[in-house]
Parts: sequence; C-alpha cells; structure tokens
Amino acid sequence: MDEPKVAVRVSSRATARISGELRDVVFDGCETGGFLYGLRGDDKIEIATGPGPNAQRTPTGVKFDGDYIRSLDAQLYAGWGDELSVVGRWHSHPDRTKELSQVDREGAIFGFLNLEKLHSDEDVAYLELVVTERSSWDDPDFHAYVVTRDPVSGRVTVEPAEFEEVD
Repeated sequence: MDEPKVAVRVSSRATARISGELRDVVFDGCETGGFLYGLRGDDKIEIATGPGPNAQRTPTGVKFDGDYIRSLDAQLYAGWGDELSVVGRWHSHPDRTKELSQVDREGAIFGFLNLEKLHSDEDVAYLELVVTERSSWDDPDFHAYVVTRDPVSGRVTVEPAEFEEVD
C-alpha cells in the first residue's frame, strides 16, 4: 500500500463520539458507523455521528437510520449554519481489517460524487474512516482514506491518508 499523501485531522470530540459508539461492537460483533462533518474551508473533522437507533447492523455492514440522520442533519445545520458540511463517514470493522472492502470503496465514491454535486464550485474531498480494535475496543485504531478527483485525468481516486487526532 502506498504511503499516505494527506493527513486527515479529526477533533478529539469527534473521536470521543466514535469511541462511544464502539460499545455496541463489543457486545454483538456487528459493524457500526456514522457521518463526519467539518466546516467548509477547514480541513478538520469537527463532528461524528452514530448510525441511529434503528440502524441495521451486521458483522459486515451497517445501514444508517435515515430518519435519525435527517433529523440530526437539521439540528446540526441549525446550530452551525451553512458552513457545516458532511465530509465523509466512519465505520468499524469488527474483524480488524483496516482496508476498505469493495462495498466500502463504492460507498465512499458515491459519497464523494454527492458531495461534489453539492459543492460544484469547489474542489472537494470525501473522507472515509475505518475503525478497528487495537488491544481492545477501548483503544481503537483509526485508518483514514480520502476520495478526490485527479485534476489532470478527472479520475476519482481512493487513497490511504494519515489519521491525526487534534484538539
């Protein structure tokens, strides 16, 4: 695997939220996840969500609770304004696989294309975090990926990125 070319900066508040969601994985071995939000023009993830109370979770995937996500979106945008944007998603891999599956890649590219449509006047990047158990789920390991469009070829790429937790 190539060395990461970009760092993904995630606030300690967002990583704490993700860590809190991992308790479900400990009990049932099923994936969990959520969305990642950042401020437009900033390269830091400020907020992470959970999947919602009616999410469908399996050992190999998670389908988010759409009603929960829409309601949470409305609350977040009401509080933060138009500067807030979905910038990606995160999910756990209970089997400790740090690489993206084909389904994960396709989902990340789909998310990127939607973000690109939403912000057609800007260069955008979509972030994907895979969270795995290190020594325990209390000490998770974060694996970052970034989806971008190559400005020369126009090709959409999914590349590994360096994870960095920041205040």
